[in-house]
Amino acid sequence: METRNFKRTKYKPIITILVISVALLFSNVMPVYAGKAIENLRYDERLLKDPYYSILVVSVLEINSKNTTNANPPKAKVKVDEILRLQTHRKGIKYLTESDAIDVVWRTRHKPSDHEGWNPKDKTNPPTGWHKSPFKKEWLARPLIGPDIGEKLIIFILERDAPSAIWGEVVQVYKFSSANKETVLQSATPADRTWKIQGSIAILIIILAGINLVFYVFLKKPFCSKQSGCLFQSAICIIPFLVLGLYILYESGISPYAAIRIDLLLIIPALVLTFLPWIFLFVSWFRNS
Repeated sequence: METRNFKRTKYKPIITILVISVALLFSNVMPVYAGKAIENLRYDERLLKDPYYSILVVSVLEINSKNTTNANPPKAKVKVDEILRLQTHRKGIKYLTESDAIDVVWRTRHKPSDHEGWNPKDKTNPPTGWHKSPFKKEWLARPLIGPDIGEKLIIFILERDAPSAIWGEVVQVYKFSSANKETVLQSATPADRTWKIQGSIAILIIILAGINLVFYVFLKKPFCSKQSGCLFQSAICIIPFLVLGLYILYESGISPYAAIRIDLLLIIPALVLTFLPWIFLFVSWFRNS
């Protein structure tokens, strides 16, 4: 018994040193691949609800991952296999079609704690002010490895404004599977409508508001015949509900992430002007009854 205990005591420091050495070796040689694709896409993925990010199914054609870090991210050329959601509001970007090949930058999502200005005592959600401060040096130096050539992925990508040789920045990556694709189709918020469509709806609302006001003015003129008056009254009663329907359609195309709504400076007065003749008409009917 004494000899056995002696041997254990004798070799225990050597075994401990070997274990620590192997752990240190692997911690230096095998960095964490921040850009590695995630296996399963959950329905509560935040970017699914943010229409500013396009969602594409792509195959990797080329990748440059030599000595790449968060500060010097890898660049890739990918072929677009499927378009699950496409953001089209950025200026001058190439409108994608399936089978297009595009150049992208492989980024990684960062946390508030990756910034110099992050305050762990800040309990607000999300923490305030951190996004305006620079990244920490250790985060910038962290290795960032892109995908393998031939790999099929589902990517969340934020387009860059033109002119740029890079079409967009990949900020989140998932392995392609039928289950992950189904999660996107069921849970992703649709892309915003283009401003051409939204602008057309807004102009139509403003025009109808002006027409309704003009009809009410003509209705009060002495030269308005009884037949014309009936037509004007019918239009004044119908147009507000038509405008209300257009406004609901317009709002359905506005992202919940839109912070500043300058458009409402025109839309809200137009809605008020549309309903004022309708209200005045009903007040006059009530007084005459």
